[in-house]
Amino acid sequence: MSPLPGNLGQAVRLNPGESIVTIYRARSLGDPRKKDEDGGYNSMDGVLLLTDQRLVFIEETGILQKKMIMTESIDLGSINLVDVSGFMSKIVTVHHVRYNLNYITGFDNFRELDMATMKGGRPVDLYQAHRVVSEATARRKGR
Repeated sequence: MSPLPGNLGQAVRLNPGESIVTIYRARSLGDPRKKDEDGGYNSMDGVLLLTDQRLVFIEETGILQKKMIMTESIDLGSINLVDVSGFMSKIVTVHHVRYNLNYITGFDNFRELDMATMKGGRPVDLYQAHRVVSEATARRKGR
């Protein structure tokens, strides 16, 4: 894939030798076990970037002037499990370790990303997104 365009390229720098596997429009739900006072998730819309080394979420903020901020960078080697959970609304959950603590981060609303407009396109099947992330994690760990 080509280098990251515009604001996306400013929000995240690839490591030397790091290559992009895929990019989705997605929503980060944070830790799906923790809901806000209204019973919903503390969700953020943005871009989910999967490389051969890490899973990166870049939040998109602003209405008139879009700004992209990297809010999550998960080393694929730290991922213990990638799962699909939920009964009615399914989400992809990523179980990972950071600073010797266990974390779970949920993602949903996967869409193809139009790199020219940075807008979401056709929906991506949740199980397809799960498979792509799981396979990249297994490759990174040498399994």
